[in-house]
Amino acid sequence: EQYSGVILRHVDFLMSPACSEFKGRFEQIEVIVNQQHKLTVEAVQELHHILWNAGTAAFQNKDMRLAMTWVERSSRLFPAENGIQEEAEVRENHAKCLRVMAHCHLVLNDPTSALSFVQRATKIEPESLFCRTLEFRCHLMLGDDAAASHVLQDISSRSTADETCQSSLELCAQCAFEIDKTEVATKALEAVLTVSRGQNLGIIVRNLVKLVLNNESKEAQVTTSVVQLIRVCNYLRIAGEKLKQVGPVEFFGQQGSEEPTWFHSVCWNCGKEAALQGDFSSAQQ
Repeated sequence: EQYSGVILRHVDFLMSPACSEFKGRFEQIEVIVNQQHKLTVEAVQELHHILWNAGTAAFQNKDMRLAMTWVERSSRLFPAENGIQEEAEVRENHAKCLRVMAHCHLVLNDPTSALSFVQRATKIEPESLFCRTLEFRCHLMLGDDAAASHVLQDISSRSTADETCQSSLELCAQCAFEIDKTEVATKALEAVLTVSRGQNLGIIVRNLVKLVLNNESKEAQVTTSVVQLIRVCNYLRIAGEKLKQVGPVEFFGQQGSEEPTWFHSVCWNCGKEAALQGDFSSAQQ
């Protein structure tokens, strides 16, 4: 116990600003991690927290390589046999470390390594939406839109789809849109439209309609087509059903009167355009 106390004080010193330029601190901490069996259970747990906090601080300072250095060592400090925590909590912490490692690799533009860490984390927590969202980002960066779309299907098909699923899908849509993956972003918002119970859905419908109309018109170099109108009409039909279920206050959220006005206008304009192109069924809807 006395030895463990001395080691923890030594680690505190190595992690202090006074030792920030001391390159040998990494090697010394590596030795301590490798000899964790010499420490008490409480000391190993404290060491894990010290390294985890250092990794978190480095991550917040956008020093991803330093963050990975500390988090990787932290992740090696709670094997089940140490008895530090119940097994479920050990697994949760281990998965969390692996996800941070994946995130760091994504920031460093290394999606291949990131995907490897995500897959390891997913084996530990197969139901984790954090893992699925990270996996989606990896596939996007690797240019595998089909695999990214498969992840969207997995999230939206869960029987427990709720606000958490909706938030994950919205984040996926944002990630895809930021790197000009418009069609994938559209699929993500379509999934949101499917799983949402209707709360704050107005802005999602607006973005979805804009994506479809702008993207398809740009690609085809033509005005609004019948195909686009049918697609948009389906979105508006689903949105209309959910609007009836939850009411305008919950559906449009805190957007004020602007969103209902836009919703009315786009329905009218799409109906008029569909009639002009002879698609009277869509126009009627």
